[in-house]
Amino acid sequence: GSVAKTKTYRAPLDSTDYTTLSMNLAETHAFSGADVSVPLLLSTHLSGKTLHPMEFKLYYDSQYLTFKNISATTGSLLQGMTFETIPVRPGEVLIRTTESRVITGSGLLASLTFSASVVTAVSCSTPYTEDVTLTAGCTRPEISAEPVCLYPPDDAPLVFCSSSAPRELRFDAGLQDYTPNPFQVCAEFTNNGTQDALQGAFQLEYDTTLLELLSQVETFPGVGTDVATGQKATACYTFRARWQPKQALTDICMTASFNNHADVRCCERITLHTVGVVLNCSIDVPDIEIDWGSMTYTPMPFPVTVTVTNSGLLPADNPLVTLNLGAQYTLEFSAPDSPATATKALNPVGPLPPGSSATASYMLRHPLVDTTTRVELEAVVSYRGERCVQQVVIPGIDTTSFRFQLYAAKPLEFCEGLSVQIDAPGGYDSYLWNTGDTARSIFASKSGPYFCTAWYNGQFGRSDTLYVNVLPAPRPIIAVTGSIPLCPGDSLILDAGPGYAIYFWNTRETTQSIVVRDAGEYWVNVTGGNGCPGVSDTVTVSLSPIAEKPIITRDLDLLSSTPARTWQWYRNGQPLSGETNRDLQLSQTGTYVVFITDENGCKAMSDPFDVSVLDIESVEAAVRRFDLYPNPVDGKMSVDIDLDRPQGVVIMVTDMLGRIHALQRFTDVTRLRRQLDLTGYAPGPYIVRLSLARGSISRLLTVQ
Repeated sequence: GSVAKTKTYRAPLDSTDYTTLSMNLAETHAFSGADVSVPLLLSTHLSGKTLHPMEFKLYYDSQYLTFKNISATTGSLLQGMTFETIPVRPGEVLIRTTESRVITGSGLLASLTFSASVVTAVSCSTPYTEDVTLTAGCTRPEISAEPVCLYPPDDAPLVFCSSSAPRELRFDAGLQDYTPNPFQVCAEFTNNGTQDALQGAFQLEYDTTLLELLSQVETFPGVGTDVATGQKATACYTFRARWQPKQALTDICMTASFNNHADVRCCERITLHTVGVVLNCSIDVPDIEIDWGSMTYTPMPFPVTVTVTNSGLLPADNPLVTLNLGAQYTLEFSAPDSPATATKALNPVGPLPPGSSATASYMLRHPLVDTTTRVELEAVVSYRGERCVQQVVIPGIDTTSFRFQLYAAKPLEFCEGLSVQIDAPGGYDSYLWNTGDTARSIFASKSGPYFCTAWYNGQFGRSDTLYVNVLPAPRPIIAVTGSIPLCPGDSLILDAGPGYAIYFWNTRETTQSIVVRDAGEYWVNVTGGNGCPGVSDTVTVSLSPIAEKPIITRDLDLLSSTPARTWQWYRNGQPLSGETNRDLQLSQTGTYVVFITDENGCKAMSDPFDVSVLDIESVEAAVRRFDLYPNPVDGKMSVDIDLDRPQGVVIMVTDMLGRIHALQRFTDVTRLRRQLDLTGYAPGPYIVRLSLARGSISRLLTVQ
């Protein structure tokens, strides 16, 4: 067999993606007139990382200091490395390392030695660096600096402190712990004075709720606890950080006390980052054994339980588990499980609190095998892709007395919806297929392995295995471009989608899409790239009634259309902007039409309507007087009419149902006084209408 493994690396696009490599020129105190050693410390904790050759410019106050050399003494991270130094001018020197070094940890890299001028008062200056570069790698080096303080010559001890510790502890999901953890914090107390510092003692301060002290090593350079001039005492402490549910800052302080020197104190501040969800999973499977009585496995099918535990400090929000069966073709899901249930929610369902566990259960099965087989199960948790693996051992159960071959009547690869007949040889006493069938022949319609066992004269036989591959049938979905129901005269497009080798519509067209103008049912038969046929769903197209032609009427200078859902007016063949209402106020002569859309979305156009005259005078202006009296009336009624000019008129009396009860015509009337005899009219309301050539006016009359 073979094993493949892939790793992916990402190269940063620019230096803004680089991680920072922090270094520090530590604070130093010394008597003037002697050599001064300034530690160069690595603040960033490295775990087996390569520190490539480095270069930087060092600047210092030449009034007080003169650079002598840089060296990596025994015990330093760069122990034994040589350096190249190039003086540029007083107060400036170029420093280069000459080789790469694999670094694990943090602390002293090297020491810079200066000769100090004699001062008469305490004088402090801060060396600094510029143009710090590495020749390779994806880190951005930075060197910070602290003061170098010189004291007037004196016959006394002068102790100062430098310390180192990782600046931050980040949680590593792969290691499931802070890195580094445990970690070390060290302090060096150097005596740059002219007398020994006597009877030294260390005191450690830290937060016990955040840190656990594992070990401590306190070393003095000579006999007892004195620190001789030019020597240093060292205190190193190993801690384990406790996981934090939110980011925390903690200080670790180390103090050295002497009976002839003031206390000297060093502190390191460390950031503890948040520990959120930490998930672990395990897979539990039973031992698979042989039931020699039935020549089967037990248990089979067998249960698989995936347990997920949250050992972090925050709840996991509804994690899912996916069980992968790998490439083994013979391991399958068993009812009630299937490939569709490979991904499951945990039980109990819901967020997984810290310190809690939940499970997902599956049922699997495996056919009989001749030799012992080892099958690998993999569970993947959806939260951060946590994985666990378990091997299942399937024992061999080769007790066959004879073997036989199976025969297929057709190829074992075929299209969905078909099947293939698989036959075992005849003449055996009984048959048992892995499908549960007991006949000599079976019809296989699903993908998978097929094999058979048989008994003959008390002997057990086993067939070879045939593998059936069922090709999926294409299932085209018809996309409709246009509206259903279809308006008379309109069309729509039915599209079966791309990617099929053959199209055949029930209209006998053979293109991917067709244009439809008639009502009916439409479907398409296709042949996929694998040669398998398929049929689409059916699209039913219906037709809407023909939209009624709208009719335009005019009242003075207002055109009106019959009812519709939408209107658009045109004048002289051009659409009128914004004129989309039922009525149109005339402002110009011309030929007008209206396009309407009815409730079914179908369109129709009116006949042309010619407008040759505007500003038609109203009938009310022509009638100066139109009075009826008495009103109510019982018998005869007088009608009094006064018009603006001689013209023909008609007086008509109707009931409320529109039936005419009286009608009189007059010509060349300007003033008219007439009596109408309403004797015998049934009591109730009546309409008296005065009609002119330009219109009519009505009055309501009550008969008692």
